[in-house]
Amino acid sequence: MYYVKKLLSLCATVILVTILAFLAFSVIPGDAALLKLGTDATPEQVEALREEMGLDRNVVVRYFDWIGGVVKGDFGESSYYNMPVADILGERIAVTLLLALIAIIMIVVVSFPVAVLASRKEYGITDRAVVIGSEIFISMPAFFLGMLIILIFGLTLKVFTVGGYVSYKEDFAGFMYYMIFPALAIAIPKTATVVKFLRSNIIKEKNKDYVRTLRAMGTSERTILWRHVLKNAMIPTITFIGLVIVEVVAGSVIVEQVFSVPGLGRQLCVSIGHRDYNLVQAIVLFLGVSVVVINFVVDMLYHVGRRDSETV
Repeated sequence: MYYVKKLLSLCATVILVTILAFLAFSVIPGDAALLKLGTDATPEQVEALREEMGLDRNVVVRYFDWIGGVVKGDFGESSYYNMPVADILGERIAVTLLLALIAIIMIVVVSFPVAVLASRKEYGITDRAVVIGSEIFISMPAFFLGMLIILIFGLTLKVFTVGGYVSYKEDFAGFMYYMIFPALAIAIPKTATVVKFLRSNIIKEKNKDYVRTLRAMGTSERTILWRHVLKNAMIPTITFIGLVIVEVVAGSVIVEQVFSVPGLGRQLCVSIGHRDYNLVQAIVLFLGVSVVVINFVVDMLYHVGRRDSETV
């Protein structure tokens, strides 16, 4: 019954996201037809183009026409590029997802061992250093870290060429190398956040009665940590990491601008400036649905982990 309720909630939320994504760009000021034709266009020309683009129809009718196309994989045609929206978004979605994936891998690979290391001896030298470092990096926005990375590694050390993005279709190795640096800008503050959260959970678990019982039974500290403490500490951390993943996907939109990465974020800014409604709606819909689906998956994992913990 729990899974059915969650699935129904997922469907309802996705429908709400589609409505908001459509309405948000239907009520904002500005005329896409006038912007496309220019200020020298006659009212008749503007009206004819509005009719051709379907902007003269009722907003409810336009929504159902749009959502009907979305269900079929048709997001309409870009008014600025004069080509199908799906063709424009293909490579940009891949770029944004790859950037987010690299950042997430960095977060997981670094945060787990650092959190475990810091929690081995509370208030020890390592623990204090990790706590102080976490507080410093948490306070740094991703775009600011991006500018620091460009300044230090790009302009000073010349480890990579600033603005030297290369498509993964042309040179996958070169693409992955360049993406390491924007991924670092996204991952560093999120890694610090996960380290702080997981460290606190591990320490909290180590002070519980069942740990004292295991120690009294002669169980080694290593076994207690890896088989019991870390497993229980991970249950609330799963939900937290889900929120972090959502922030990584959203944060990549801003960092793409800093590093001139042609992903969804950069395309979104350009499309808003050109009043390219179909393209903007498709990008916002993709980001919104991604957030909803990620939260749904995290809820399922949390429920399964909690149930297994209670069974044990």
